[in-house]
Amino acid sequence: RIEGLVAKQRSSRYFDGKRSRAWRKIKPRLRQEFVVGGWSEAREGREGATGEIGSLLIGYHDQGRLVAAGSVGSGLDTSARSEWRERVEPHARETSPFDGDPPSSRGRILHWIDPAFVVEVAFSEWTAEGNLRHPTYLGLRRDKDPSVVVREPV
Repeated sequence: RIEGLVAKQRSSRYFDGKRSRAWRKIKPRLRQEFVVGGWSEAREGREGATGEIGSLLIGYHDQGRLVAAGSVGSGLDTSARSEWRERVEPHARETSPFDGDPPSSRGRILHWIDPAFVVEVAFSEWTAEGNLRHPTYLGLRRDKDPSVVVREPV
């Protein structure tokens, strides 16, 4: 797997040790669907943070189990966070739907929901621990059945 490509303007020349806007590193991004199994509260200090969604806890199915893949908060604007809060409240549950260890809370309060929603996420790679690196929320997938979401081969 490659880390990225270097592209430059046709008229640009290379100058040893100098950076230029004419040269760009283009990093590949992976995308796939994930099942939402919960959410974490926003950090203290964020405007309107008390009880608000900070990130969605996501995973995928593997041999009948829902496996945690981390969380995604980047890409969720204030409007999307509010919409998600309304969407998940009727699906609240007491226990984690994830098999094994749930996603790391990093000291945040976690809330669990029935795994009824699918989201599309872009990310740079999978970590050795099986989590997403640099995930970005792209949107809700209303056309996907959560039970068919699996980890896609890279």
